[in-house]
Amino acid sequence: MVNMVSVFPGQGAQFPRMGLDLYETYGGVRDLFTLASDISGVDLHRLLDRGSEEDLQKTHYTQLLITLINRSCSIVLKDKGWESVCAAGFSLGELSAYKEASVFSDETLFSLVSSRGNIMAKHAYIVQQQLGIIGMAAVMGLDFDTVDSIIKKSHIPHIYAANDNSTTQVVVSGLFSSVKELEPLLKEKGAKRIIPLKVSGPFHTPLMNEAKHEFMDVLNKYEFAMPLIPVYSNVHASIITSTIEAKQLLADQLISPVRWSAIVKKLEENYVHIKAVEVGPNKVLTNLFRSTKVSCLMSGTVTDIESLQKEGIT
Repeated sequence: MVNMVSVFPGQGAQFPRMGLDLYETYGGVRDLFTLASDISGVDLHRLLDRGSEEDLQKTHYTQLLITLINRSCSIVLKDKGWESVCAAGFSLGELSAYKEASVFSDETLFSLVSSRGNIMAKHAYIVQQQLGIIGMAAVMGLDFDTVDSIIKKSHIPHIYAANDNSTTQVVVSGLFSSVKELEPLLKEKGAKRIIPLKVSGPFHTPLMNEAKHEFMDVLNKYEFAMPLIPVYSNVHASIITSTIEAKQLLADQLISPVRWSAIVKKLEENYVHIKAVEVGPNKVLTNLFRSTKVSCLMSGTVTDIESLQKEGIT
C-alpha cells in the first residue's frame, strides 16, 4: 500500500473519449459506468464514445462525465494498492473528494452531481436571460488578491474573481461586457495575458445565489458521514470538520471563489514528502502543481497508471 494525496479535477478537464481505455480494461470501471448511467438516466458510455466536444461542454453532461472518470481512476488506483491520506477537488471535483473520504456512496455521488449540473445549468440560463451574455477569462501574471482588489476598486458591475488557480493565474467571471471592461485595468497592473474561456454560466460568483439555495435543498435530503480522511474545502481551503459543515460548504461553493492556490499551500505544508496524484482525466491540476514543492502525477489513462506502477508509486 502506497500513500498518496488525491486531487480531483473539475469542469475544464473534459475531452472526447476520455476514460474509455479504462472502461475497456477494467471490469470495475464498466460496472461504475452502468451505475452512473442508471442513476443519471444518460448513456454515459455512448456520450463519451460518440458525443461531440459541444456535447461535452454542456454543464449537466460535463459534470457527470468528469465525476465518472474521476471515480474510475480512483477505483483502478485502489486496486493497484494506492491509498489516499487526504483529498481535495477543484470545484466539481470536491464531490469526488467527499466520496474518496467515504462521506457518501457512489449512488449518492452521482445523484448529487446530476442534480448539481441541472441546477447550475438552469440558473446560468436564467442569469443570462436577465443580465446578458456571460463571460469568463483566465488572467495570467497576477495573484488572486490583486485581481480581487482591482475588481472592487473598479466598481464595474457583475464581475468577480472566481478561481484562485495559482499565484499567477486567476479566473474572473461575470457579464461578458464587464470582463471586457476590466481587461485594460488588469493589463495596467501587470497582467501578461487574458484568455477568454468557454463557459456556460457565472459559476463561483454571487450571481449563482439562487442555485446555491436550490442545491442546499437537495443536499439536505441525503445522509452524510464524517470523512475518514481529511478533505479540504474550496471555500475556505481548510479541512471539513462536520457533516453539517460539509453540506453547507458544497452549497456555498457555487457562489464562492475556488481557493485552489490556498489548498495547494496547505498541501505543501502538510504533505510535502508524499506525492500527489491527479485522480481523473487530463493534467489540469498537475500543471498547477508545477511551481510548487509537491510532485503531482497523472492517472487518467491506462498508460498513466502503468507509468505509476513502473516508477514504484503504486
